[in-house]
Amino acid sequence: MKKTLLVALAALTFGTAAEAATVQTVNLTASVSSDLAMTMAIFELDPVTGNPSGSNLAPNMAFGELVKDGNNAQRSSKAFALFLSSTSSGRPYVVNANVPAVSSATHTLPSALLMKVIQATQNGNDIVGDSFNANAQSGVMNNQSIYTSSPAGSSSDLNVVYGISGGNADGTSPFPGWQPIPPDQPAGSYSTAATYTLVLS
Repeated sequence: MKKTLLVALAALTFGTAAEAATVQTVNLTASVSSDLAMTMAIFELDPVTGNPSGSNLAPNMAFGELVKDGNNAQRSSKAFALFLSSTSSGRPYVVNANVPAVSSATHTLPSALLMKVIQATQNGNDIVGDSFNANAQSGVMNNQSIYTSSPAGSSSDLNVVYGISGGNADGTSPFPGWQPIPPDQPAGSYSTAATYTLVLS
């Protein structure tokens, strides 16, 4: 009786160990679209704090009537922050600016439009490997690169500030090539159209 029980137990044990496992495979799929896009927002800078304030003014940057202060250069009383948010699906890219001179029907303002790139961030953090000129420069540009992405093509929020400068208080030029707008600049409505282009590099 004991011998029969041991044989049966052995047969049961070996039989269980010899069974093969069963495997099922599930295929999961997803797709990511290829994007090359840029959005824009414009805010007036608070004259006290220097921070963007109010509502989004895009696509307008209305400096209004320039300030006349005796025989000094005319300037704007307003400054603006331009935000360009770019994405390229992880491909390196460049942001170019084309800004013709500010002109009326018959006259052109001297080169007093100032532009300065403040920072470029991704989710509020600095981006590693990107590049831009952080110095004040002329806002009048001929298809000039103002931002180069990281080699990884990281998406970016680019913060650019614009103003019409009357010169530095110490008499120095606020940027190379600056020219004052004289008190006797011919009256009129002056304007231009700035174009920003996102291109793969």
